[in-house]
Amino acid sequence: MSLESVQYRSVIRFLYLKGKSREEIQVELNDVYGEQSPSLATIKRWFNDFKAGRTSVVDMEKSGRPSEINEKITAQLHEIIQNERKITTRELTSRLNVSKGTLQTLLSTSGIRKLCSRFVPRLLTADMQARRLQCCRLNLQTLEHVGEGMLHNIITMDETPLSLYIPDSKRESQEWKLPGETSSKKMRASTSHKKALMLSIFWDANGVILMDFAESAVRINSDYYVNLVQQARKLRRKSRMCDLYYLHDNAPIHTSGLSTAVIQGCSLTVLPHPPYSPDLAPSDFYLFNHLKRALRGRHFSSKEDLQKAVMDFIDEKSSKFFENAFSQLALRWQKCVDVFGSYIEK
Repeated sequence: MSLESVQYRSVIRFLYLKGKSREEIQVELNDVYGEQSPSLATIKRWFNDFKAGRTSVVDMEKSGRPSEINEKITAQLHEIIQNERKITTRELTSRLNVSKGTLQTLLSTSGIRKLCSRFVPRLLTADMQARRLQCCRLNLQTLEHVGEGMLHNIITMDETPLSLYIPDSKRESQEWKLPGETSSKKMRASTSHKKALMLSIFWDANGVILMDFAESAVRINSDYYVNLVQQARKLRRKSRMCDLYYLHDNAPIHTSGLSTAVIQGCSLTVLPHPPYSPDLAPSDFYLFNHLKRALRGRHFSSKEDLQKAVMDFIDEKSSKFFENAFSQLALRWQKCVDVFGSYIEK
């Protein structure tokens, strides 16, 4: 509060006590202070306060929320968060007696964030984590022994279901709306996402080696799988100086006795891959993620149109796109070791 404010208020109170009206007080203040004179609204407010019995011309101290963040409030915030992980910001402002803006500043400077739980394939047991840790260490040892060229000699494969329509995610379906417009509608995933084809794909750092689109009538078993393995192996020749490595998940048709024998007969060295680990499978964490994102929100009138869209997506990608997946794979092996076998954060 400035000294001039106290002076104005003292003059207003003095003239009020002399019986002057609000307008008369404004005239006298204008004669003395000119353009620096307070407005008529200010004069009226203080006139009414003095009329109601106020005697002080000094602002009263405001009780309530502190204007500054101090160490005590920061400590209180940390204690509350430690004990109540799902508390709302409204409850926090009330408990700490601070404004919403002050709370946001406090949360930001403290590095505190409120995050949604992340879906994972399984809640890993100690044995599962140990297996993941072991597999990644073995793969890193092989990579260190062979060198970076190993990443260009890994064939990986996986399967994924495809439907004629995959709805956008909640975030992807957000749209700007003008005043008066209502939100758009979409079907639930459970009613719209029905499998039309099963895509089996073999690929490496150079691109796709083999794709197969199986309809629902086709029986996906070990015989079907080993036939594709043999086709892919014929299409992917290896250098005399380097082994070919093979990375697939632990689905029963992949690990059956027939499949194991055929893979060995194709001179493929299988890289260890732990169960329930899509975060360590290039098809899951990379290729299918990009593919499904490209297909979301598109309606396909036939399986042929869907198949063409997938092939167009693959044809548009350069070898750099596929190479990047295996660079990420090596980084993920190391990250898995760093977190002692836990799932890798995005």
